[in-house]
Amino acid sequence: MYCSSCGKEEPFGAKFCPYCGRANQVDTQAILPGMMRPRAGRKIAGVCAGLAQRYGWDVGIVRVAALVIAASTCSVGCLAYGVLWIVMPDEPLYLPAPASAAGSVDNAR
Repeated sequence: MYCSSCGKEEPFGAKFCPYCGRANQVDTQAILPGMMRPRAGRKIAGVCAGLAQRYGWDVGIVRVAALVIAASTCSVGCLAYGVLWIVMPDEPLYLPAPASAAGSVDNAR
C-alpha cells in the first residue's frame, strides 16, 4: 500500500506512514479483513472478483454461482450482492512515487 500523502510504499497494515508520519485515511482491514473490490477486472461492481481474490477461487465460477443464487432465491442473492457492494471497500489507488530531485540528472551543460 502506498501513502496518499508522500506516495512512498508503506508496510502492510501500518497505521502511520514511516516516511512522512501521516495517519492512514481509511483502515480497510477494520471493515472486512482482506476483502476489497479490485479496481481491475470488474464486471459490475467488483464484488465477485473481490470474493474470488480473497478466497483464491476462480472468478468465473463465483460469477456463475452469484447468478444462480440470484435467480433461484427470489432476489435474495441480488440483495446480498448490493449489501456487499456497499460494505466492501474499493482497493486503494496506488500512486507512483514522486521523482526525487537527487535522482534526476541535468544533462544540459
